[in-house]
Amino acid sequence: MYKKSNIFDGSCNCNASIFTVISGSFRKHLKYISRLKKDLEHHGVAVLSPSGDNAINPKEEFIILDSDPISNPKILQDSVFAKIRRSTFLVVANIEGYLGRAAVMEMGYAIALGIPIYTLEPVSDPNLSPYCNLLEEAFPHIDFSIFEKVPKISKKRVVND
Repeated sequence: MYKKSNIFDGSCNCNASIFTVISGSFRKHLKYISRLKKDLEHHGVAVLSPSGDNAINPKEEFIILDSDPISNPKILQDSVFAKIRRSTFLVVANIEGYLGRAAVMEMGYAIALGIPIYTLEPVSDPNLSPYCNLLEEAFPHIDFSIFEKVPKISKKRVVND
């Protein structure tokens, strides 16, 4: 189901001509998403979102980052949609297979726009998986072993209701 599609044949010297948004649970996995962001930036990808690395309300359902200029969820989500429209591809940090509602919504948005989706782990949902490829196949030079050490969060591997 996952096609081998290497975005780069070696190192990238693209001067930020490749853009992405990282979707995932900022409440559960912000530390790992921040690490992934740094790795992608090191490989020449401009990460449009998240722009910050720290949650100012880590226990809340909707996370506000230290870089967010406002706290209105609709306006912040609309800005993520605008960034997805500018993206070359969407990265989904589905750590331990977890796909939250916002990540699934952002995946659907990217699919509707024809924007490729790369995930950390295989997606089991049969409606989403045909649109997804593994990020490690596109970026073989990134060390993904850090994500294997993530503490288990739940047994649910698809959308958390």
